[in-house]
Amino acid sequence: MRYLALDPGDPVIARMAPGQELLGLLIRTEIEASGGANQGDATVVARWGPGPTERAELKVTLPRSRFEWWTDGFDASEPRLAILRPPEGVERIEITGDARTHVRLRAIEPGVNETLYRLPYRVTLAEDETWRYAPFDVSTWTDVRAANLDELERKERFSDLREQVRIERAGEGARSDADRPERILLPEHAPVRRRLLMPAWQSAGEASPGDAWTPLLVAKDVRVDGEGARAGRLSVIYRAARASLGKEVAVRVDGEVALREPIVALSGALRVAAPAGTRRVEIEGLGDAGVAYTDAPPANGGAIVRRRDVFELTRARPMTYRFKQAAGETLHLVLFVVTPGENADYRIRYRIEGAKPGSREAAFFRRVTIPDGVLAGRGGDLTRATLWEAATEERGKDGVGRGVIRLGDDLAPGERVVRLSLLGPQPGDAGEPAKAVWVGAVLVGQRAPGRDNGPRLWVEDDP
Repeated sequence: MRYLALDPGDPVIARMAPGQELLGLLIRTEIEASGGANQGDATVVARWGPGPTERAELKVTLPRSRFEWWTDGFDASEPRLAILRPPEGVERIEITGDARTHVRLRAIEPGVNETLYRLPYRVTLAEDETWRYAPFDVSTWTDVRAANLDELERKERFSDLREQVRIERAGEGARSDADRPERILLPEHAPVRRRLLMPAWQSAGEASPGDAWTPLLVAKDVRVDGEGARAGRLSVIYRAARASLGKEVAVRVDGEVALREPIVALSGALRVAAPAGTRRVEIEGLGDAGVAYTDAPPANGGAIVRRRDVFELTRARPMTYRFKQAAGETLHLVLFVVTPGENADYRIRYRIEGAKPGSREAAFFRRVTIPDGVLAGRGGDLTRATLWEAATEERGKDGVGRGVIRLGDDLAPGERVVRLSLLGPQPGDAGEPAKAVWVGAVLVGQRAPGRDNGPRLWVEDDP
C-alpha cells in the first residue's frame, strides 16, 4: 500500500469534493528497525486558511506494528485514522508534518454502511475476531487522490508499506479498546423488565463475574465463599414443573439434605447454609422441566449463565436512554436484543438527540457519529438464551442479537439522549418480525459516576 510522506514546508494538498463533509487521514510513522523502540511519534497539521484558527494539529504516539514494514528499510507503526470536519465551503486543505509521518487520504463512501470482503475472505469469524487488511470489494472508506500527487511522485514523496492479511482477536494490534470500562444503562420510565440468562463458560481458577449463576441441572461441585457477603451460604433460584406443585424441593449439600420446603409457586428462591470450600450441591423435586441456579461458581470451571436486565420494547412504547459524554470520548452503546421464544428478525430505529448541533469543526477526531439510523438484525445470531420470567417451561429458546450505536469524539461534550423505537414489517419481508423485543444496554468506554458496582446482583427473593 502506498503512503505519502509529509514535509514541514511542502504540503500534501487534499481537495474537498462538493458535498464532502469529512476528510480522513490514515497515519503511520517510521521506526528504526534496529533501534529497539516500541513506538514512534507522528505530527500532522491541516490548514485551510491563513488565520490562526483555520488549522488543526494532531500529535500522536503510535505503537510499533508486529507485522508491517516500509520497503525502504524502516519498521512501521500501527495506523491511526484521524478525521477532520472543516468548516462549510472549504475546498482545499494543505497537510504538513514531520518527515517520518506518512498518510493516505480517505473519504467516506456515500451510501456504504459496511465493508464487503472479497472471496475467499468473506467468511464468518468468531465473535471476538476481526480481519486486518483483507482485500475488499466495497468499503465504508475509500482512498482519495492528492491534488498534487504527480508533483509529489516526481519528488519521490512516497513510501510503500507491506501489510499482512490476518485474523486477530478484537483488542489486539491497533485495537486497544478490549479493556475499556463498561456500565449498564437503564431506560427511563421503568418499562417492563425481565432477566436474561445468557450461556457462558468460566475457566478453572478464573475469578467469578458478579453477574454469574451456575446451573444445577445435575449435581454440581461449586465453591462456597469463606469471606464477604456470601460467606458460608448458597443462594438458589428455581422454576418447577407444574406437576411438582404441592410437593417438596430439597437442596442436598455433600449428600445431606440442607433444606427442604414445599413448592407453592412455579418459581422460588432458597437460602442454604454451607461450609466454605468446595461443596457438591444437588436439587431434588423440581420435575423433568424444572431448572435451578446458584450464585456459587463452579469449583473446577464449567458452564455458567450471565444475567442481564432486559426491558420490553414495543411498537407502541419507545425506549429512551440518557447519559453524558465528555470531550474526546468515543462511546459504544451496545444493545442486546431478545426475540422471545424464537429466532426472529427485528428492526429498531435509533435517534441521538443533539448529535448534529454538537459536531466539532477544526479538530481531528477518530469516530464519526451517525445521529439516526436503523439496527436490523435477527434474534439468535448471537446466541440462544432464557428469559427467566417468561410464562413457559421451555429454556434456551429465546433468540439474542446484538447491535451497536457509536457516538464518536466528533461530538462536543454534553448530554446524550438516545431514543429507540421498534419498526414494523417491511415490503418483501419473508416472515412477520417480532411484535415485541427485550433490550438490554451496555455503554462501553465510560465509567459510571462515582462508585460503579457493575451489573446489578439479583436478590434471592426476586425470582
